[in-house]
Amino acid sequence: MRYSVFIKKHGIYWLITLLISLVLFIAVILIENELVYSNVIVEKAIEVREIITSIKNETCESPISFKQNDNNEYRQTGENVLNKFLKLVLIIFLNNALLNTIYIIPIVGTIVYVNTLINTSLISKYISMQYRRNWFRHILETVLLSPHTYLELLAYSITITESIWITVLYMKSLVKKNWVDEFKTIDYSIVSIGLSYVILLIASLIESMTIIQ
Repeated sequence: MRYSVFIKKHGIYWLITLLISLVLFIAVILIENELVYSNVIVEKAIEVREIITSIKNETCESPISFKQNDNNEYRQTGENVLNKFLKLVLIIFLNNALLNTIYIIPIVGTIVYVNTLINTSLISKYISMQYRRNWFRHILETVLLSPHTYLELLAYSITITESIWITVLYMKSLVKKNWVDEFKTIDYSIVSIGLSYVILLIASLIESMTIIQ
């Protein structure tokens, strides 16, 4: 079986997992929940807000100052902003990649993913409620309409789906006491998980550009 055929077959499962994740995320946001005001959520929300503010303050300078006449200064300032941008990309990617690696763990990874998704929803709602009266519009503009949100969810969905798939195949092989025929597709599952990291890198680039704007 070619990898293109594998993607067509498993792509449906990826999209289903993505849809379930999105529905869960929105449902937690819409439901009136006292957990939004819990100390844990509040502390995490403050931490996230401080990190974003710090990043914006560090990268708010212009890449090139046209008031300067020294070409060396132009190059130095541009490189400085570029370095900060790449550093931001690396920070975001490593954080997401770490989570993605945890999600590979059978069963435990899925539980951690659901817990992380719920916490992210609660944190997003709390932060939005601090800045705008129409907090859902704020979430819509900053999260639900952001391309990197769906890229990250897609990457995580691929990892979760393939982790579950490999676990099911392994359990079948134990029951039948032999390798099931589908187990030959495990290489494609591993490649798909590798693909999820590439998607996370692209998402990190997009999110970084959004933050420094």
